[in-house]
Amino acid sequence: MLLADQPVIWFALTGGLLLLIAMLVIVWRRASFEKEKLQQELNATRTELERESQYKDGVVSLSQLLLEASDAASIIHVSMQAACTFLKAQGCSFVPFDEWRSSFSPLTYGLTPKIQSATWQDRLTTPETRQACKLCRERQGGEGCVLLTDMDEPQNVFCVALCFSGREVGVINFYFDMPLKLNQVAHRFLGEMVRLVDLALEAIRSRQQEMNILHYLQTTDTTRATLPELLGNLLENIQHALGVDFVSVWVPDNVTLKAPLWLHYPQATSEFQSAFNPAYAEDLWQTISISRQTLALENVNLEGSTQVENLRTLLIVPLVWQDESPTGMLILGNHKTYAFKKHQLLLLQAVAGQAALMVQNSQLVVEISYQAILDERRRLAREIHDGLAQTLAFLKLEAGRMQNYIAQGQMERVGQTLRGCYQTLSDAYLDARQAIDDLRRVPDVRLPEWLKATARDFEELMNIPVHVDADSLSHDFSPAIQAQLVRIVQEALTNVRKHAQARHVILRVQQVKDLVTIEVRDDGVGFSPEDAPVITQHGLRGMRERAEMIGADFQIISRVGEGSTVRLKTPIHLEEAA
Repeated sequence: MLLADQPVIWFALTGGLLLLIAMLVIVWRRASFEKEKLQQELNATRTELERESQYKDGVVSLSQLLLEASDAASIIHVSMQAACTFLKAQGCSFVPFDEWRSSFSPLTYGLTPKIQSATWQDRLTTPETRQACKLCRERQGGEGCVLLTDMDEPQNVFCVALCFSGREVGVINFYFDMPLKLNQVAHRFLGEMVRLVDLALEAIRSRQQEMNILHYLQTTDTTRATLPELLGNLLENIQHALGVDFVSVWVPDNVTLKAPLWLHYPQATSEFQSAFNPAYAEDLWQTISISRQTLALENVNLEGSTQVENLRTLLIVPLVWQDESPTGMLILGNHKTYAFKKHQLLLLQAVAGQAALMVQNSQLVVEISYQAILDERRRLAREIHDGLAQTLAFLKLEAGRMQNYIAQGQMERVGQTLRGCYQTLSDAYLDARQAIDDLRRVPDVRLPEWLKATARDFEELMNIPVHVDADSLSHDFSPAIQAQLVRIVQEALTNVRKHAQARHVILRVQQVKDLVTIEVRDDGVGFSPEDAPVITQHGLRGMRERAEMIGADFQIISRVGEGSTVRLKTPIHLEEAA
């Protein structure tokens, strides 16, 4: 019985062993599969972390470069440099659109297409290239791309549009020698680059607007204190803050000062004034102007002074702004020995820098005022040349033609020419009348009332209705700023009269927080920037110059058959800060 059962037992054992082996194989394969899956996940996570680290490093590097950029050209250039390195591109170029045509040149970085350099630069500046890149939506060079024409070797191009204040202002073209395939991290970086460039350009514009307004108000605000009054207040504050016995300032003669400026505080301390004779002040100035360093003296010996024994401590601080040459010196004295502490010396150096800036501004007021007068004269001369002078030249030629027609007995042509001359004279009369009305007005009312009066004059002159919406404006601009704003509106209406063939005009002023927007919109024939008449370009240039003078953003929007809009944006807080 036992012998008969042995095969069964061996069969059962063998089957169990095989089953165990199969289960072990299944477990091993599952473990291997899980291990492989885990390894893939770890690799994917590592790759993602590496890409994220690469993205962050690229953004940080770009941000640092942008912080060091000082103007629009350097902002674009460092962006091209950082993006070219991140994308591992051979090189790149930048094509600015029409908005920057007059003030911004194309840029290149790295290896650009292998054709003659001059030819390549010329290609980037042509209107055809600008227009083709502006209208392109593929953003990836292919057959028919204007950038790939006449190349010695095939190239792959990927383009990124840069924006400024919501408008596309140009395109960066990246060149690759291999077929192009950008991953998600590259697209993220390019998107962040566009955002950072927009912010950097906005910051540059804000700083430029602030400087323009500061310079403009310095030349036009006659209620500002004089240089002696400003420096006198500064001396008083220094004396009260440090508790010294006296403080003086000495400024040599310059553009605005016919003789050295010599101020003291307190003014009643006559012994110190008598102690500092002009010759000694000149000697101190010679020393300070060369050393450019603060000079501390004790027990000063002043020849010819009856109060020598009282001058135990004397401190001379040069008036220096940044790294420029000294413009004067600040002198502090005391009866007894006075030990100036480190933080007091730092404070005096900072105050001396502000005093130097006051002196420089007083000189710049004269220079910039003179330059402003010259600029306004040139602008008026250009307007006379583009208007009255050309009209007179045309009439002179027409008069000569009529003389020939009369001599030949061609009276019909005489009549035609005479009718043309009459129309030209009528237009010239309107120009002169509007120019006189515009120059006659002075900023003696608030901006909304002044704009409404300007609109009424235009309606009476042209019989074209103007809808004015300016009641929401609550800010009062200074007369100087207000005058330029109205001059721009007047020039915009002049362009409407001459070229728009409009039936209605809308003049709108909106204030949103600290930003004021002024728009002049017509329903006329419109124009394209490339086809704008020369006379229209002169008018647009004059408006843009006035806008830049007061730190405002100027924009012209027009399409053929859809009318035109002149838009002006000026921040309020910059004027208040100035």
